[in-house]
Amino acid sequence: MHRNKIICLVLAFAVLLSLSTFLPQAAALEEADEWSQFQKDGQNSGFSEIALSQSHDIFARSGNIQAREGSQPVISGNKAFVYTGVDDTSGSIYCFDLSSNKKLWEKEIDPPTYLNWSSPAVCEGVIYIGSGSSVHALNSQSGKILWKKNLGEFKKGALIVNSSPTVDEENLFIGDWANGIYYSLDRKTGELNWGFELGEGCNAPSTPAISGNRVFVCQSAAYGAPISPNGGVWCLDKETGKPLTSWGNNGFYQTDGELDVTGSVCAGEGKIYFADFKFGAMEEPQNHLYCLNGQTGKGIWKKEVYPSSGTPAVVGETVFLSCQQMAKDGNINWTCAFRENGETGEVSKIWEKKGVGGFNVSPAIARDKLLVAKTKTDPSSWMEVGSGICALDCETGDTFWETNEGGSSIPTPYGVISITKGEMLLFGEGGERKSDYYFAEGTTREGFQEWICLENPNAKLLNVTINYMTNSSPIEPQPVILPPTSRVTIDVNLYVGANCDVAARVTGDGYFVAERAMYFKNWGLDGGDQVMGLASPRNEYFFAEGTTRGGFQTWLAIGNPANEPVNLLVNYFYGGGEPPKGENYELEPNSRMTIDVNTQAGAEKDVSIALRSNGGLCAERIMYFKTPFD
Repeated sequence: MHRNKIICLVLAFAVLLSLSTFLPQAAALEEADEWSQFQKDGQNSGFSEIALSQSHDIFARSGNIQAREGSQPVISGNKAFVYTGVDDTSGSIYCFDLSSNKKLWEKEIDPPTYLNWSSPAVCEGVIYIGSGSSVHALNSQSGKILWKKNLGEFKKGALIVNSSPTVDEENLFIGDWANGIYYSLDRKTGELNWGFELGEGCNAPSTPAISGNRVFVCQSAAYGAPISPNGGVWCLDKETGKPLTSWGNNGFYQTDGELDVTGSVCAGEGKIYFADFKFGAMEEPQNHLYCLNGQTGKGIWKKEVYPSSGTPAVVGETVFLSCQQMAKDGNINWTCAFRENGETGEVSKIWEKKGVGGFNVSPAIARDKLLVAKTKTDPSSWMEVGSGICALDCETGDTFWETNEGGSSIPTPYGVISITKGEMLLFGEGGERKSDYYFAEGTTREGFQEWICLENPNAKLLNVTINYMTNSSPIEPQPVILPPTSRVTIDVNLYVGANCDVAARVTGDGYFVAERAMYFKNWGLDGGDQVMGLASPRNEYFFAEGTTRGGFQTWLAIGNPANEPVNLLVNYFYGGGEPPKGENYELEPNSRMTIDVNTQAGAEKDVSIALRSNGGLCAERIMYFKTPFD
């Protein structure tokens, strides 16, 4: 017997296409304003939606906790986690409450070793860190160690240096620098999945980058030793750890001159980016920033730069890199921006900034601003240490603000968090984070039931307001009280009434989490969906998937939360050389619109959809389709 079931695909957050060409990478909504691992996410994208405030005063400082120079802190909710310790002596993870600026706990771990500047990772309530030769997993609430795995069990002499743990739903990836091996561990138990050995004399310097079923890792030799093949990038199968032979040259891309790759890969939108490193003084750029096709390993472009052990940051077709000119009369730091023209494929340097960055600096993007550490050489070693922060305009490179304190930095809803000289610094206005969520899709028509689910993880009561946007008569805002450490479920059908299409904005006087759940049984179909809210309205969206084939129905739900009308252009893109089609709309203030893509794009079409507007909107793409099951 066959019966029809329905699967509903809802995309509450799409890759943003801004008019200034700066695009956030695809990411889970729950991580939209969090920095959960090195360079933000598993792709090492370095991009956050957080907008920097003009204020850059020091709001709070931790004092000397022996925070590791060059290590990035990570945040989850209102908590920040910092890696600290003294070489071969002591090591710890610190947890801070950013809303109160108080230390919540400190947990001792294995001591770091020389050059160990690994960054933590946080996922589903667990903190991961590589220190010394061991990987640790700690409970984020209490600091209790859940498991510890010494990589020396697999091969003696293991040493984790600047490879940070990269985590996904099931796995943890990290590099044993000394032995030149990258490992995959079970994220929940620490048990070994696989190990990939680079070869004798090679180091594993990078933080792995995950893109789909691929893991990208870098190869170098100790201080430029003449190992062949030397520098390059490997593409590994995520499940087996074996090189994907269809990628590059049997899974390997060789750099020009076999130069070391001592940083990490940044992956984004089907491409990967990385830089090579040539040891020794040089007056002119003799290194390269590479862009490869992530699927094939074929080189797309490369540009000459100074040496860099940092990781590029990318948004759309714009790539940022910090590097250092190793001149005989004194080193000079640089940060530069390159952009590829999507139509012509031409790549140009759009700006460069002297005196900002360093060879081991990985810049971070905060919406349309770039956070870059200023560094100088520690007289007691060749290492670079933080001597301030520059916030630069992504489009022009102009200075937005600048400090003389700080180092490795990340943007957060509470301000910029920075590590240098053993301290964690918080720049900005500080104070308590307030949540704001947007849902474009919603309906109370017959056969549909909509819920908004609210979680208050705080120890105090919160006041929340739900503002509904409709395509008909206005609805009074709905006040909701969230008791401490509670969950509250809102029956939208009950409050709004029947037969109403609604978008919603949910705001409150503190940090909380909002999700929307919809269940439906209509047209002989039975299903549902659940999404996190969009962090902020946007001017442009891009939805790659869409179809109007038989058995499929695609919709666009669009909400205008502003108090003024907004003009919207919807473009449909087809395969097979068919020209695009555009439609113009006007959304009234505080209103919601539904667009029938099947009707507008035409029947039996596979389409991608771009939305552009002159004001901030929230948008979702919804797809319904029937599938027979036995």
